Parts: sequence; structure tokens; C-alpha cells
Amino acid sequence: MDKNGDMKITKEEFTGDNELFKRLDVNGDGVIARDEVLGGGKEEKKQGKEIKPGGIAPTILDVKYGSRTNQTLDLYQAKSDKPAPLVVFFHSGGFYNGDKNEVNPQGFLQSGISVAAVNYTLISEKPLPQALHDAARAIQFLRHNAGKYGIDKIRICAYGYSAGGCISVWLALHDDMVNPKSSDPVEWESSRILAAAGWDAQTALDPDTLRKWAGEAMLNPRTGLPGRFGADSLAELEGPQFSNAVRESSAVQHLDAKDSPLFLSYEHASRPVTGETPLSIVIHNPLFGVKFKEATGKAGLECHVMIQGVLQGEKAGSKYSNGEQFLKDKMAPGQ
Repeated sequence: MDKNGDMKITKEEFTGDNELFKRLDVNGDGVIARDEVLGGGKEEKKQGKEIKPGGIAPTILDVKYGSRTNQTLDLYQAKSDKPAPLVVFFHSGGFYNGDKNEVNPQGFLQSGISVAAVNYTLISEKPLPQALHDAARAIQFLRHNAGKYGIDKIRICAYGYSAGGCISVWLALHDDMVNPKSSDPVEWESSRILAAAGWDAQTALDPDTLRKWAGEAMLNPRTGLPGRFGADSLAELEGPQFSNAVRESSAVQHLDAKDSPLFLSYEHASRPVTGETPLSIVIHNPLFGVKFKEATGKAGLECHVMIQGVLQGEKAGSKYSNGEQFLKDKMAPGQ
């Protein structure tokens, strides 16, 4: 992408969409510099508060939504005299690392939409599906505290990058985890969301679907898929011990016509996966979007897929040009 070799990437050189560019352009100067890429898009912390592009700090920092170490969230409250819609951000990192401070809430706040940025259990503490269940609990917690935080508990959406996108898609598809018989009042709330957007999101994690979509190379040991479930090998992962966890964690396994609409965006061009395909392209392959869109079409579910800035299978002048616009539209009054 760095066409002139100056170690900087301008908007004109960048091949991804606007949201991914804004995420990587940490200081908001319109250029992605080498130190921003190496820094992983994380913003600096000053005086105990996380400083975001544009000088935005959380309204409330490190709210505990559960008892586990990483079950914390930051809340950025939009200026509003009535309950505001909420978009919930889940960070990237392959479920191995990452942090909620990746979020850039500015665009949503300017539109009167509050933002929650969520940390979740990493697989070093407990493997999948724990991180996904954490995400559902975060949604329930925010609904339970909607009055306290000025949230419109009906208009809640989710988004994220890579693993965070995977989580967001999973939330859009998974059946409601509400439990009215629980002794924990947080679980009395719905875990459902209005819509989800994912950038470079994995829409399937089960080996059978990955083989069907892209072949055996999609299960290359380099991806570390077994370890995300606590298995030592692919053979072990495909055994009966892990079958329930794998199915539970794979978003496409929960797909039906009643699910929430989605917008998926991918940076890389679509191409076959081989043993020589770079790891970043294997785990962020546009086939996760293309094949998923085929499945949603059969189910009758709204799903938009963008690859390198081009919507797939849609006419020019589509209603949505990016994921942020899509989410804002879904949270608009009357939708």
C-alpha cells in the first residue's frame, strides 16, 4: 500500500475502508505512520485515563460487568437529554491479547450514540467460548444498568475488528441468553443486539465449515485454532470432547432468519487459500464474508459484505457505504 516508499500510508494509498483507516491512524493526522502500525493502534494513557483520538477519555473507566479479571468495560456517554442508543466495541487480538483502548468512539459520539468498549476473558485464562459468553454478559449488564448510564436498552448494536468482529457477528446470530430463573438479575436481560458490523471478522470457527469454505489450508497449524479451545491438535479439537464448545463458538452455526442484520468489511482481496498464503490473510480472509453472505442469503437474513471498499453483489449507490454508517442507520429512531 505504501506506493512511494516513504513509510507512511495516505488515504489515497490505503486499500481498506474508512473505519479501518481511522482505527490505524491513531493520532488522527490523515496518515498511517510506521510507529502507529507497530504500536498496534493502541493509544497512550495519561494520568490514569485512556486518551483517544481527538482527546476523548471515557466518561466511566473500568466498570466491572462480572467477577472475572478481564470483565471490564469503559463507557463513553453521548451528550443527550434522553436515553441514547449504544454501540458496543470488542477489541481484536485473536482472543490471545488486545485491549478495549483500541476503540475510537468519536464518530458515534458526534452522532449522539454512546459507546461501550469491552474487555473479555482471553484464552490464557479460559478458552472459547468464554470470551463470547463474556460479550453476551456485557450486553446484559449494560441493559440492566440502562437507567444508570442513560442507555436506550432497545437500540444496542456491536462492532469490532478481527476477533472483536467475530464476537459481534456471534452476538447477532446467537439465540438470546436471557435467563429469567437466574439468581443474578443481570441474566434477566436480553443478550440480543439490533445489528452488528465486523472488520476482517471470522464468521466460522468450526473445522467442517472452514474446510467447506476454503479447503484444508484454512486449518493450517499456524492459525492456532485448536489452542483457542484448549486443544493440543486439530485431531483433538475434532474429537467429542470439544464438539459442543466448537459449535457454540462458531457464529454461522447459529444462523437463522430471525437473526440481526450485519455489515462485514475485509481489507484483503479475495483469493484461494493455500499453504503459502500469509497468515494474516488466512485468518482475515474475505471468504469469511463471501461464503457467509451466501449462507445468509439462503436464510433470508440481511448481510452486506465489502471487500477492499467494494460492496459484493449490490448495485452501485447502495444505501450503505461503510459499517459505521450501517450501524448508525440501524440505531436511528423508528428503525
